[in-house]
Amino acid sequence: MVSYIDIWNHHRIRKDLKRKYYIVGIPAFLYEYAAIKRYRIPVDEGLLAKLDLLILLPIDINEYLPYNTLIWCKSQLIEIGINPLSLIEGSSKPDSSRLYIKVYCCLRLTIRRHISNRN
Repeated sequence: MVSYIDIWNHHRIRKDLKRKYYIVGIPAFLYEYAAIKRYRIPVDEGLLAKLDLLILLPIDINEYLPYNTLIWCKSQLIEIGINPLSLIEGSSKPDSSRLYIKVYCCLRLTIRRHISNRN
């Protein structure tokens, strides 16, 4: 990985007439040497502090949705008359894709309404 980064940071970014809003040169040179304009971006300390707090939260990286969001979605499905357990059981049926599309569309509409009511 280090060698890849080293190679990448030492290649030349050439001028392109179609792209006027980027910096040409060698990335490592543009970053390190004081004789040229500094293109470093200052770090937002407040954002770093928030990210540090996120590290302390118990997060399951294999979880598709956060637990509270999953519970909310299941409750919304039940409210519109869809049993979430039937979706798992129905996944082996040959025509289950139509059911999933219907569920997706209903849930998407419910989420949009929820978001618009919050604002």
